[in-house]
Amino acid sequence: MIELIPEKIGTLPALTSQALKSPKTARTAKDGSFRVTGLVPGGYVVRISTGRAGMKSPVTDFSREDEDAVDEGVGTSWWAGAAERESASIVTVNPAAVTTLGSSIGVHKQPLYRIHFIPQGCQPADEINLQGPGSLPLPNGVNTQDLPMFMAAGRANFSCKGVLIPGFRRGSYRFTATTKHSAALADVTITDRNVTVPLSLIPNGDMLGRIVTAEGSPPPSRRPPPQLPKSGLVVPDSDGNFILTDVPCIPAPLGMRLLFGAPGYYVKEIRVNGVVAAQDALPLCAGSRLEIVLDNKVASLTVALSEVNTPASERIIAVEKSPRTAVTRPTPPPDQSGSVHYTNLEPGDYRVLALRKVALPDGEDLQQVIPQLWDRAAKITLGPGDAKSVSVKLIDPFDR
Repeated sequence: MIELIPEKIGTLPALTSQALKSPKTARTAKDGSFRVTGLVPGGYVVRISTGRAGMKSPVTDFSREDEDAVDEGVGTSWWAGAAERESASIVTVNPAAVTTLGSSIGVHKQPLYRIHFIPQGCQPADEINLQGPGSLPLPNGVNTQDLPMFMAAGRANFSCKGVLIPGFRRGSYRFTATTKHSAALADVTITDRNVTVPLSLIPNGDMLGRIVTAEGSPPPSRRPPPQLPKSGLVVPDSDGNFILTDVPCIPAPLGMRLLFGAPGYYVKEIRVNGVVAAQDALPLCAGSRLEIVLDNKVASLTVALSEVNTPASERIIAVEKSPRTAVTRPTPPPDQSGSVHYTNLEPGDYRVLALRKVALPDGEDLQQVIPQLWDRAAKITLGPGDAKSVSVKLIDPFDR
């Protein structure tokens, strides 16, 4: 499979929401030639791989020979002849013109391995839902187009008999398996052979939690409700205690309705069984104790433009915490001077962008391409209780 992936070069780095959704792809003809149409002018790198065409599907009825077999696919490479994206040559697509690659693209074969998942602690009527990859980064040289077919849909369902899934390249992967009443986590590393992976299902259960405040911070008038994907919102009692029910024993993100439930506070840290844990992947299990620590030392930020002659209707101000969190921050209306004031911010590092509103070639919303522009953002660090200002230049997304 051939993919043309937008690359940031020149005046317009294929800057459209259409380009963000997925790269342009093509299949080669029998003679190895290919043609890609409908490209937005700009810079691209060309990636060659097997893709999902021809990949075998997961099977639940298989022999020992099937379990031992190793498949073969096309290894990932980049035009012209590079093994890594960083070394790839950039192809520039010009408006109303046909771009021809002037040299052949070499390919090489690569083994594709199989994983045999064996459920343990499974009940006869269980249907197992397998999802992956999870929080582990994809192996070097692998992207979503290289993943087995079940991972394209995000899941595979099977019974207690287990399942054999072909199509994996060398590397490390993370999978989660869930039933209506149990769950398992499996980290898998593939080197030079097929692997057998036990899925040790642990029953779901209840866990106790408590919302407290950091030393020196008074409790909020109303404690915000925590939220897990399966449990939904849970309302704490007047002392901040709560119970999460039917919790699966797999890492899960914790949502907090802080902006609406406790303005003037932020989540300082989360502890599971007394150990500080990351909010986006809490190691929760039945019987665990969860403690959420709130602090009222929120920060504020005023964003001013170095050029104030642009009407507010013709610009977009974007502020994002780095690394990115799940909390979205709507942009407040500007004051009479054109400045924008953000309050109730969690201390940490932030990126700030001021964009001139422009029309995109595909007619989509400019907000959709902001992730492509964070490398041009101003950076600022906010400490607990800080009130800072930053002056940013209004940039045109088409300029580089």
